[in-house]
Order: sequence, then structure tokens, then C-alpha cells
Amino acid sequence: MGEKRAEIIGSESFEKIVLFPVNAEIVSMPNSVDSPIRILYVDDEPGLLIIGKKHLEKSGEFLVIGCESALDAIALLKKEHYDAIISDFQMPKCDGISFLKYLREKGDETPFIILTGKGREEVVIEALNNGADFYLEKGGDLRAQFAELINIIRYATSKKRSEDALRESEERYRNVVEDQTELICRFAADGRVIFTNDAYCRYFGVPCKEIVGSRFKPVIHPDDSGKVYRLFSSLTKANPNGTIDQRTIMPDGRILWQRWDTRAIFDENGSIREFQSVGRDITDLMERDLELKRANEEILAAYEQLTAIEEELRVQYDELKTTETALLKSEGLQRLILQSLPDFLIRFDREGTYLDILNYQEDLLILPKDEVIGRRVTDVISGEIGVQMIQGVRSAIDRNELQTLEYTLPVPAGICHFEARIVPYTENEVIALIRDITDKRKAEEAVIESEKRYRSLFESMHDGYALHRVRPDPDDGGAVIHILDVNPSFEKLVGMPRDLVVGKLLTDVLPEADPHLFEQIIHTAKTGESAVFEIRLNDPVRYVFVSVYSPGAGECATLFQDITEKKMRDEETKQSLREKEILLKEIHHRVKNNMQVISSLLMLQKETIPDPEMRELFSQSESRVYSIALVHEKLYQSENLSRIEYGEYLSMMGEYIFSSRQVRTGTIALDIHADGIYLSIDKAVPLSLITNELLTNSLKHAFPDGRKGTITIRVEKKENTIIYRFSDDGIGFPADIDFEDTQTLGMQLITSLVNQLLGTINLRREKGTAYEIVFPVDPDGEESGDSEEEKAVQTAGLQNK
Repeated sequence: MGEKRAEIIGSESFEKIVLFPVNAEIVSMPNSVDSPIRILYVDDEPGLLIIGKKHLEKSGEFLVIGCESALDAIALLKKEHYDAIISDFQMPKCDGISFLKYLREKGDETPFIILTGKGREEVVIEALNNGADFYLEKGGDLRAQFAELINIIRYATSKKRSEDALRESEERYRNVVEDQTELICRFAADGRVIFTNDAYCRYFGVPCKEIVGSRFKPVIHPDDSGKVYRLFSSLTKANPNGTIDQRTIMPDGRILWQRWDTRAIFDENGSIREFQSVGRDITDLMERDLELKRANEEILAAYEQLTAIEEELRVQYDELKTTETALLKSEGLQRLILQSLPDFLIRFDREGTYLDILNYQEDLLILPKDEVIGRRVTDVISGEIGVQMIQGVRSAIDRNELQTLEYTLPVPAGICHFEARIVPYTENEVIALIRDITDKRKAEEAVIESEKRYRSLFESMHDGYALHRVRPDPDDGGAVIHILDVNPSFEKLVGMPRDLVVGKLLTDVLPEADPHLFEQIIHTAKTGESAVFEIRLNDPVRYVFVSVYSPGAGECATLFQDITEKKMRDEETKQSLREKEILLKEIHHRVKNNMQVISSLLMLQKETIPDPEMRELFSQSESRVYSIALVHEKLYQSENLSRIEYGEYLSMMGEYIFSSRQVRTGTIALDIHADGIYLSIDKAVPLSLITNELLTNSLKHAFPDGRKGTITIRVEKKENTIIYRFSDDGIGFPADIDFEDTQTLGMQLITSLVNQLLGTINLRREKGTAYEIVFPVDPDGEESGDSEEEKAVQTAGLQNK
């Protein structure tokens, strides 16, 4: 224990009140009228409670609530919060250490100060072992002991509030960090990991206890290690933040993408102390981007191939036209030219008879050349194809123009696709240029299949997708954004079908969108730089996460992810916190107006007034406030907070008034009969004020010159009515005074309170003075018995003894 001690009062009447030595630095705390330090003071001697309350509340820094037993204190603690508890050790039924054990077993960590007598070291040791924060030994100078006690309370409450604030701050921080789905880690400049959240450890499949304190480092893809190094090297005190997309090789061999936001933290010398990184997995996003790019590349490649084929066909057609013209001049020259073509040619007459086959490939003919010449095409090629060929021959002759026919045939080389260009040769003959287009058809089918795969992915995406073309605006020199294509998710997002969206300006489809969306799309289309950001749509209000990238020059694609539900959940959480703050303020407002403060202030003020009449007025007011406060105290102790046991209340109130009026023992007796009577607070308060006035008036006027006598109070219930009788055997109420028309405040107050009870009052002057008050009550107003919890606590206290 510290050397500094403070002994308390040597008054003979209060020699048991002692403060303890404290092994702690004395802490001064600013007084605060708005937020006093609430103290629960437990001592079975009422006089000691009054003196302690007076000394502690003198500065206005403390609000002291007194209790005469540990069981009453436990009942108060269930309803109210206190910043510190002061308890005497030696008390009946349940001593201070049993009280302390009960609180600590229930998890109550309120600072606890225990009072002991001198030379009770074994009590001190047991108290400290059971969780007491401080102890004081009774005896000594009163002012010094209370000064020491005030310092102890200041230190204990300041320490407790600091610990609670730190614990709440750490808990809030940990809840925010641990509940994140993002990956969070902090590590020192030498690579030692300082902190990770659960999401980080789960993601990399390593327990947090193996990561924190080690130099754990995920395996970075070799192609990304260089840019990771450059990012960390570029962080400075002026520019401490950086963002990077990188790949990580996971323990199972998978390669995953993450986006990391890293911040460098510097010390006072400007050196990097540690780094903090927050990341999230973007593998799905990157794979979607790659898939879309691959699909676009395949489509562009197929388109270019088709363009090349068409160009080749145009060239070949031009060549064929030239050849056909030359053939009209010279058959020999025509044959020479025909033999130089890659296609094979068939000469038909008007009836579709094979006349000649030039430059042919055996594996592309259904039958050998010798078996075909002289036969009609319908004899060689059965079915619809043969008929179509004859029709094409006749149309070319009759119209004198090129006829084109595509068909599929099984030949020795397999199932092949052919294109026949039939041109007039003479009046009754045509030349059919037959080209194998099997490879071309397969390429076209591949393009179609690729388009199907792309469209399937496009249609099934959960995120809204839109493809745009950005063109200069001829009106203002800026740029306009046209919508080329959208998927169903985008239709759902904007509430418009595809046919009403495609071809329109994006500013017309999303007129109330954040202007940053349009600016970023134009920027990405020009530079090719991708971006990810959040916007708000106002009709209806939605929050959207947007990814923007450019699939080609002058084009931009956008992905819209609706995050409105998440935003709403966040706002609901904030609203709940605001409501709890308002409730807490209301609780503080009510505590500030506690009736005990008024009673204490009246008592302290009375002691400073020399005028006896004024002191009497203050005593009456103090007694009235006490009668109301006592109702609330009994409610706190009652199992049913809406009613009190009125007989027990009258006993306590009578003891208090007799004590405050200094009635000598053996002069005036108080006889109370109110067993089994329970009253609600709206009935108990006015009846208690009436009892206070009648009892005070009897003690003041009914027994002059030390006359002995008895005051009797009877309360009984008949059906739904309470009958209250107050009588004394004193000198009686003066016959010349009408109690219902008196000018005294007390009798006026009685009459008013009876009216408030909706009751009646009668006065009888035989054999002293007797009042009878009758008023109605709730038919369900009776209760009886102690709560099971109070019995259990009481039993536990006796067993600990």
C-alpha cells in the first residue's frame, strides 16, 4: 500500500466512518454539473449515510444515492448505473464482501471501495482478492478522510471511464475491421505483419496467429512483381497512397486477381513506419473483361476474314467477268483462261446436259468425268439440287445474266459445300464455275458459334452491360455517347426495353445520372484507361457500382452493379445508432432531475438558515419531497414496479418523520395497520403527501408540553375502495376552525390531494382528532410476496456469512 494515508473523523458518534490508504496517484477531475459522478453508498447506519452524502455532494461534483443494506443496493443496481460503489464491511444479512462477490460474479466491474475497521487486515486481503478496487480504514480526522475518499473516487471513476472508452473504441474498430469482406493487413517496413483481419487469413488459407508477427508474403505472379515493387517505391509523405491490380499464385496453384489500395504511414522523422493495405478479389471481373475482349477479338477476326473473302470474291468475280468477255472473242483463249482458274468449270446446254468439265478435281466430283459427260444433271444429282441447277441454267440463258447457286453434296472428299456461278456462254449454253466453299462455310459457322457464346454470356450477366460509341458532338464541339447494345440486366436497371434503348444517347436514357459517368466514358473511349467508381441514380433512387473499359477505339463498355440494398442496410444501421443516442440523452436528462438531489439540497440549505421558522418551512418541504422520493425507492425495491407495499412504506416514513422531529422514545407511539395493501404510484404519491401533512401536524399540535399519546393509521381495502383512517388521542382539532376552509398550506394541500384521488374526507373531533379518507382503486391493485430473485440473493448473502 502507498505511504500516503488520510484518516477520517474522530467524532464519537461517527467513529466507524474511515477512509482507506490508496496506492495510486491522486487524480483531479473537473466538476460537471451536467454529468455528476453517481455514487452508490451502502451502510446500515442511516446517520453515517446522511453525513457521507452531505460531505461528498458539497462540491456538486458527486450525486450520492444511499442504501442501508446490500440487498437494497442490488435492487438499485438492476435499474440504475453508478460510477462507483462505497460499502461498509460489517452489515446484517449480507456483508460488504458478500455484496462484492455477488457483483463480480454477475460481471459488474463498477469501481468498489470497501470500509473496514482498523486492524482488520484479513478483511482487506479478502476484499482485494475478490475484486475490490480500494479500501479505507475507519477512524481519524473526518475532513481528511473525506478528502482522501473524494480523491479515491475521482481516480477510480476516471480510470474506469478511460478503460471503458478504450474498450468500446477497440471493439468498434475490431467490429468494423473483422466484419469487412475486404482483405485488410498492416505490416512494418521490414515486412513483419502487424495485423490482419479474418477475411485476409481465410482468403490465403493461413491461420491469423501464423501470419501476425511473421513476414508472411503472398506469392506474386512474376509478371506483376515489378509493378508491385515500383508502387511501394513511389510512396512518399506527400503522396502516401497507391492502387494496383495484381495477380497472386495461391497455395493450390490457382492464379487470382486482387485490387490493393496501399497507404504508407510515416513517423515524425519522415521515415516509413508501416504500410496498410486493403484489397478485394477482382478475379471474376478480370475474367469477364478477358472473356469479352477474347469474344470481341474473335468477332473482329471473323469479320476481317469475311471481308478478305468478300474482297477475294470481288476480285475473282472481276477476273471472271474479264474472262467471260474474252471467251466471247475466242474459244481457244477462253479455254486457256478457264484452265488457269482455281475453280473447275462445267459447260451445260439448255436442258442441263453435261457438255464438258474443265480443270476439275476427281475427289470433288460425284462420278468420274467419263461417266458424267452426256448425261443430264438431274440424272447425276438427284433431288432438289439437280432441279435447281437446271433452273439456274435456263435463267442465265433467258435473262443473259449471272445466276448464283449454293448447295451441299456428298463427294469422295466428304460432305462439301459448293457455290455455282452460272453465266451465259452462247444462246443455248452456259458455263458454271463451281467453287468449293467448305472452308468458307466452316469459318462462317465458327463466327456464328462464337457470336452465340458471346451472346449467351452477354444475356446471362447479373450486372447491367452497355456498349457505347463515342462520337464528336457537331453542336458544341464535345462528345456524344450512343448506345450500341445492352443486356437484359441493363434493361431492368433503367426500366426500358432494349428496342427503346439501343441507338439512343446515354444522356437521354439516364438523364439524372451523375455527370461523372458521362465524363469517364468519354475519357475511357479516348484513352483506353479503365475505371471503377460509384454513382447514384435518382429515379428511383439507386446506388450503382460502375466499371468502365474500352473494347476498341472510339468505343466504351460499362458494367453496372446495383448496390442499393447494401446502402440501405448501412443507412438503417446509422439510423439505429442515432436513435440510441437520443435515448441515452433522455436517460441522462431524467437522472439529472432525480428527487434525491432536491431532498439533499433542501437538507444542506436548512443547516445554513438561522431563522427557526424558515428552518421549519424547509423541514416541511424536505419531508414532502422525501415522502415522494420514498415512494420511488420502494418501487425500485418492489418486484412489480407499478405498485408498492404501503404498510412497509408507512413504517419507514413514520420512522423518518419521528426522527427528523426528534420525538423522544416513550412519549408518542405510532400504530400502523396496513398489511397486504398495495398501491400504484398515482395513488401512493398523493396519499403519502397527505400522511406527511397529518402526521407532521399531529406531532406539532396534538401533544403540547410533552404530553404522551398514540397516533394510529389504518388502511384497508373493500372491493375496489381504499379506506384510510388517521387518528390521534391528543387535544383535538379546534372546534371553531373549518378544516376544509382553512388558510394553512398543509390543510389546503390535503383537500387538493383528496380531490386528486377522486375521494372524500371526513373529520371527527371526539377523543382527539380522526380523519377518514375513502377513494377508489384499480380492482387488480393487490399483489403479495417477494420475488424469487430477491429470495435467492438474500439466501446467498446469509450463506456467505
